[in-house]
Amino acid sequence: MTKLTGGLVALTFVAMLSAPSAGQDKEVQIIALEKVLGNPQPFEGLTVTCVVQFHRLGQLDGPVYTKFEKDWYQNFSAWPDSAKLWKKKAYKHDHQYFFISRMSEGASQIIHAENYSRWVVTAEVSEILNGKPWFEVKGLRQLDTSINTSSLMHFVKGFRASKAGDHALAAKAFHAADMSTLPADIRIIAMRQEAAALHAGGDTPGAVGRLQAALQIVANDRETVDAIAAYRAAASASVSTVVLADKGETSPTTNKKVQKVTLDLVSKSGKKEDKKSGVSNDN
Repeated sequence: MTKLTGGLVALTFVAMLSAPSAGQDKEVQIIALEKVLGNPQPFEGLTVTCVVQFHRLGQLDGPVYTKFEKDWYQNFSAWPDSAKLWKKKAYKHDHQYFFISRMSEGASQIIHAENYSRWVVTAEVSEILNGKPWFEVKGLRQLDTSINTSSLMHFVKGFRASKAGDHALAAKAFHAADMSTLPADIRIIAMRQEAAALHAGGDTPGAVGRLQAALQIVANDRETVDAIAAYRAAASASVSTVVLADKGETSPTTNKKVQKVTLDLVSKSGKKEDKKSGVSNDN
């Protein structure tokens, strides 16, 4: 584990890179890229390991202030692994200052990298210019799981449909967004959003079933467990509530029309009393 000056342990933590099957995304020691970007000064001159989502190749260099010249280094940009790329703000904020030697083995890999592919990147924080860290990549390894263009399009479609109140379309879009090649945390988001749309559209059993499937991917996920409990409670409350209303209204449990009728009740004195009571009318 890398250490900072004074014997302080670096902001490095062990994170399990989620995978849908055995043999994918092994456990590695990483630091979240956004932590370095948010406060790069303590990391200057240090080597860190991050997981990033590749965006695209670039043409940046800094021959005057840095050693990064186009002839010797390939520039590329990437997002933090936590970036939710269906959000416009996150998509626009990639980090553009990654450089890898054209003589290295990893250069040919990154030159042919696909958009959104995920990589474990080990890099030195070589320079900090205008508050931005410039990374010299020393090594990289591609991960098996990543988001893709099709999933992103369905995520965007799903959130737009949810905002418009079209729950059926939203559920369909989020279902299409879920793929076995996605990182586990992204799959869980797709499944929870689909469940929310199903519940909003009246299909609470379908919503609970989808969340139970999500727990097969990430067991005991707190948000998923809480959502199942909330949906079941809502369904239970709906079934147990009986509303006796005026003629023409509907009881949610019996789906039968109810109306007020007059009952002949006999008092203790033997006299008949008229008393109104709400009862179900089966006709």
